[in-house]
Amino acid sequence: MERKTLGDGCALKSPAQGRATATFIRYNVVDHDGDVTLPGAVPEGAIVPVSPWQHGIWKPGGLPVGSAVLSSYGDEALAEVKFFLTTPDGLAHWQVLDELKTCEWSYGFDVLESEFGDFGGQRVRFLKSLAVYEVSPVLRGAGIGTGTANLRSRELAEFGRYVARIRGLPSPDESAARAACLREQMRSIARRVNA
Repeated sequence: MERKTLGDGCALKSPAQGRATATFIRYNVVDHDGDVTLPGAVPEGAIVPVSPWQHGIWKPGGLPVGSAVLSSYGDEALAEVKFFLTTPDGLAHWQVLDELKTCEWSYGFDVLESEFGDFGGQRVRFLKSLAVYEVSPVLRGAGIGTGTANLRSRELAEFGRYVARIRGLPSPDESAARAACLREQMRSIARRVNA
């Protein structure tokens, strides 16, 4: 089993709901491990546990702090996270993410299908099919362009619809709006960090 720390952002929703959206893979990008994950590699609709910080689920006594449904939108693999707010660890993880204002995400997986090849003049491993076992917030990821968008659910939906509309997306649904919002927030964070 491999673990890959690809922190491509998360958006926190209402604390009463204990939900978040995390981008844990960016497709068609060479990560720091020399892998390129291809669209379709992540099982659409798979439900996986959310591991405590730094893949704590693999440690003795490590219990999940939530569950996540995996999906893809455009060039991103998303985890729709629901923290277990009725447990001390689930609530603590939610509160830390809410207070921290930044997070990166990682995932534990097995490679079901891959091949080596050339990508922009670099020898890489193309990940074509993965069995994803868990997603986990981490302090530092191996991904490129990581960051966190912290917006409450109403703001997230409104801002996402606005961004989708100005980009000319037809009748954006919640997923399209969320993905557009996350991308815009990531660019905004990157501009502030680099300023």
